Amino acid sequence: MSTTQSTAPGNTFLPPGAPDPNVTQVPDYPPAVTIVDEAEHKAQEEAATAARVERAAAVSSPGKLSEQEKLSIGLLLKLIPVPEGQSQENVPLDTPIPLESLPEELRNSFFDTGKKKNLAQRGIVKLHTNTETKQIDSLSITDIAFDIYNKRNLKSGQQRQTTKADGTPRAPGGRTSKAFVGLRLRRMVDSPRKPGTGGYPNWKLYEDGMSYAEYMAKKDTFEKPLNTRGVPVDVPSIMQFTNDLTKGWIALYREDQPEFLEDGSPNPEFWVTKNVIQPYTTYE
Repeated sequence: MSTTQSTAPGNTFLPPGAPDPNVTQVPDYPPAVTIVDEAEHKAQEEAATAARVERAAAVSSPGKLSEQEKLSIGLLLKLIPVPEGQSQENVPLDTPIPLESLPEELRNSFFDTGKKKNLAQRGIVKLHTNTETKQIDSLSITDIAFDIYNKRNLKSGQQRQTTKADGTPRAPGGRTSKAFVGLRLRRMVDSPRKPGTGGYPNWKLYEDGMSYAEYMAKKDTFEKPLNTRGVPVDVPSIMQFTNDLTKGWIALYREDQPEFLEDGSPNPEFWVTKNVIQPYTTYE
């Protein structure tokens, strides 16, 4: 057995491989700068570019809107904040809409990690990050999505409507919605809205077979009801209407299509909505 003599006081011999206590040990740190050749640098740049393209590809341009996306845009248009003294139709389209004003299901969809693309990934809305909290707190409708939404039912040479759904004059150049033209409503459940809530008086307005224009025309036929807090309820309301559609509690069908075919089978062109009914409680 070999030994190594050490100069350390009181420790004449050390076992093989043992560090000398009188010798300063220098850690083997990696180099502060990695030097690469031109080819390796080019490969790194190409990989970074490919990653950026892949991230950008996650946000697509909506060439065509689904029925649910049309309903969502219709809702968002109604939720654009309107400054005091201005009309809603004169507010810029890119005005941020607070996420807290959205229905819970729509709000949560922007943070869902599922495979289905949300409105932001489809290029229908743009999400905005608060500069102070660094959190997403609002969104706005993109120009291309609104353009598709606005033109989808406008044929060549057809003029825009000059009145709103409730019959009041529309501001020149204002936004026009024809999302529900040619569609009729049907209640799919019984009294799912709790008395005293904003949705309760709105639900009472629904009639099977009515159009959206007929629903909105009831706006001036009665005094606004109050909720349990004594606050006037805005009914009829596009937000309540769209929310009930989203929950599947009401459904829309095409008035020019039969519900059943000649052989008695369901007509796949009859229903516009998917009619997936969410859980509910029946109130008298």
